[in-house]
Amino acid sequence: MQKYMLILLLMLSTITTSAQNYSTWFHHGNYHLSQCYDIIELSDGNIVVKEAVFDDSINDVGFNLYKITPQGELLDSLFVEDNHINSLSPMLRDPDREGINIMTSFYMDNDNGKNYYRAVYFSDDIELTYESLVELPAECPLPTRFMIDNNNDIVCLSPINNNTYRFMLIGLDGEVKNMSDIMTVSGNVKFSEHPLFVLSTEPLRYGYVTYNGSDIKVEIYDGDFIPISNTIINKFDGWSLSSGLNYNVNGCGDGYFFITITVLNSSNGHHGLMVVKLNSECEVISTYLWGEIAPNQYYPKYQLVNKNLIVTNNSVFLVWTQKKLVESGSGSKTTLVVTRLDNDLNFSWEEYTLALNNAGLFGNYGLTSLTNGGVALSGWMTADNATYYDSKNIYAIVFDNYLSTPEISASENPFVCYPNPAKDLVHIEFSENADCQSVEIYSIDGRLLKSQNNNFNKISIANLTPGLYLIKVRMNDGKEFTERIIKE
Repeated sequence: MQKYMLILLLMLSTITTSAQNYSTWFHHGNYHLSQCYDIIELSDGNIVVKEAVFDDSINDVGFNLYKITPQGELLDSLFVEDNHINSLSPMLRDPDREGINIMTSFYMDNDNGKNYYRAVYFSDDIELTYESLVELPAECPLPTRFMIDNNNDIVCLSPINNNTYRFMLIGLDGEVKNMSDIMTVSGNVKFSEHPLFVLSTEPLRYGYVTYNGSDIKVEIYDGDFIPISNTIINKFDGWSLSSGLNYNVNGCGDGYFFITITVLNSSNGHHGLMVVKLNSECEVISTYLWGEIAPNQYYPKYQLVNKNLIVTNNSVFLVWTQKKLVESGSGSKTTLVVTRLDNDLNFSWEEYTLALNNAGLFGNYGLTSLTNGGVALSGWMTADNATYYDSKNIYAIVFDNYLSTPEISASENPFVCYPNPAKDLVHIEFSENADCQSVEIYSIDGRLLKSQNNNFNKISIANLTPGLYLIKVRMNDGKEFTERIIKE
């Protein structure tokens, strides 16, 4: 297994109630990146990112697994050969064995027309330990959507034809535990785009959401997939549903669930992005409008990305993109935005990251909660208006959910640095009683690069190469304090 060096480490510390954020980029050699599908936290606290890759002839090749630390350091990688890449391939920890993880997938073998469930088991050390391949019964259609529920079973939605489908419950070992009757759905439905979610765990309730461009239909089923109710919703605090892709639904099993949608205000023609909280009766409890665009206003442009919502027991994390005109010159800049709300949709913090000029494509396909209350996400992007089949960059971002705007005090760092990241000049603001002796800049490996014994309120970094540096402040009483700074 090839070791990689850290490509990029970012720490964004912004205004009030922000989250510490680390980002890593990978370059995948001679392979072309197809999609990045998932990201999970290992039992040792590190993180694994998975990407699907194909060769120059656009043939499926397999998956790369990348292991990184929560601080963004790339530790190791593993290539898993697979000629049947399927986007429905989530990873999870093995519920029965510590330190073992599972990559799951369904696919059809074109040679014999049969459907299979595959599970690849790998250790926290990124080593393959076991693989299983189970042929599904003939009456089991190939799923186009599935999720891992709270019991670590796989809940599958499998279309039979254009408007009929059935649910299946499959264990991680491939055993088909339950299969629903054939069900019918009306309207223009693309089964691959409509999400499943767990509404409640006691009693067990599943939800399935469809939309036809003007309203949302929420269907609730019991643990045996018997329909309980269905509700159509077309108004959200005066806003109506707007046509748009990449909406998502999620819940944490407590009887409430959340939907991300694009919305329209018919009175003034404004478009917006919204997250909606609903209860078990599918009543709208609260909404949060993230962005609003006037008619014919192209910039700023807001957009939902592919995987844009995850809910924990005390947080709702949202992922959007924001597109703006470049401040100088032609072109545009697309920025990934991560927003944290509490479960009542009150704003907590927001981070803007991965700003990219003239982005051709921008996808986010992995999103997972962390044991420390943070969130990790992964995806891919192309620059300079590249096409889908051009080589892409894959990224992983970890937010540790460290809520900070510590006030300057004698018991903490007696200074703050801004802006951060900075391009040419870093300003340093001291607390009232701070008595500074010197300000120094060090490389991340500890080399002294610059020292300043006066004019402590600013220091130039114009001659430094882009990267991560340490600013050390020495006080006349002998104490030393350090902050990290990013040079753009």
